[in-house]
Amino acid sequence: MKWFISRSSLPLFWGILASFTVFQNTQCLPTSPTQSGPMTLNQTIGLLSSYAKFLKEWKTLYSSQKEILLSILNYERPEILRDLKVTKDVDLYNYLIDVSLFQMNKLEDIRSQSQNVALRDSLVQHVRKVIHRNQNPKECRDIEVIAYDPQSICGFGCQIHHIAYCLTTALGEGKPLLVKASPWHNFDSIFDLIMPLSENCHYDMIETHNLTAKHIRLKYEYHVAEFLPPIYPENIGELIDEFSTEPFVWYIAQIIMYILRFRPNMMNHVKPIELPSPIVGVHVRRTDKLWGEAKCYRIEEYMKYVELYYRKLEQKSKVSTKNVYLATDDQQIIDEFRQKYPDYNFITSNVEYTADRFSHPGTFSILSDIYHLAKSDHLVCTFSSNICRLAYEWMNGQKADGTEDYYSVDDIYFYARQKDSTYSLHLDHTAGDRLIDTKARVYLITTLFERYRTVRFADTPDEYKVPGYKLRENPMYKNFKAFENMEL
Repeated sequence: MKWFISRSSLPLFWGILASFTVFQNTQCLPTSPTQSGPMTLNQTIGLLSSYAKFLKEWKTLYSSQKEILLSILNYERPEILRDLKVTKDVDLYNYLIDVSLFQMNKLEDIRSQSQNVALRDSLVQHVRKVIHRNQNPKECRDIEVIAYDPQSICGFGCQIHHIAYCLTTALGEGKPLLVKASPWHNFDSIFDLIMPLSENCHYDMIETHNLTAKHIRLKYEYHVAEFLPPIYPENIGELIDEFSTEPFVWYIAQIIMYILRFRPNMMNHVKPIELPSPIVGVHVRRTDKLWGEAKCYRIEEYMKYVELYYRKLEQKSKVSTKNVYLATDDQQIIDEFRQKYPDYNFITSNVEYTADRFSHPGTFSILSDIYHLAKSDHLVCTFSSNICRLAYEWMNGQKADGTEDYYSVDDIYFYARQKDSTYSLHLDHTAGDRLIDTKARVYLITTLFERYRTVRFADTPDEYKVPGYKLRENPMYKNFKAFENMEL
């Protein structure tokens, strides 16, 4: 008997085949008991086992399943999930979507039953102590420091990412970071909003206390590249691998947590809302996208990911209210969301919106949105936005593991102006007449999320297309001096 598969049915065929393969692999995944209760890092180090390898395999399977799901979904229009006039083809697409969501639920269950919570919590405290010690030397005199004068006119998310880059560089070199309290937009300085980074060592002490300063000047490029993201500390790399599938995201989340310590009076401006659960945080950035900085997407492109999230939850239990925290710089689209999706409960900030995002009210509105987005159970936004990435990083500083709790409408996660990451392949791949084997090291040309990613080799400008599921990012780590001689 011969089997004939039409060209239009190929995505369905490969979706079924790939879904079956992933499901078979989930049956063989090992688990380890959840670690809980007090345990020192020194005790935990002796218990390091094959769990890091399990997490790598888990990440491969979960990412592959997510690729399958998004490929199936993106093959059709976003409204497919709400189509009341279901044709046979649409019914098949929805069936495959449900199978993919089921398998993602199973993988998440396996992961949740085998998290090393004690190690994660201990390492959070350890990193905080390292940062505090680095930023607060016993005597701020006759020492070397890293200095940064934030002269850039970029927005809040951009500025926080600049400071985070400077702080991770300071930790790498084992020197305190001193940030000048320069005027920032309509504020006396960024420190009108956040706490100073040091209790006893400040920028204006450089001259008076004989401090040798290495100045970091940021405009278009980060010229000090030795510790440029996505590099993270080798000193704690093996420990992070024991509980996180994204070591750099976990590390930079700790940096963001330290920086985003609001001034006590700031909560009066943020106006926190007690968010219900479950809730999806949706950030729709429009103003600068309309100016051409990035592509503008229809609201259906955001909501299809929200619908996927709730559809996955409802495979386990009935969701009485589908909540969405909606953050946007275009207030007109709030009504559009509510009109097109009346079965959703849309919540917005209590801070009054203003079109001038650099004014005091405009900045407070942005801070309120970041705060609530990071408190959401799941995030849907565009990673091309600093605000979106900052909310994702802050979320990961507050959760045991939130690395998979997102859908990005455009890009994969990246750190602006980051060092080019190398990628390896899980499987050999032939692109044209070029064989790319598993030993090869390639670079991504773009951060845009696509089924086929464009890559290049270091020694040639030629570009090749590789399926996204075959790629894995190679970790980048170095020894950070601030972590030396710091007892675990």
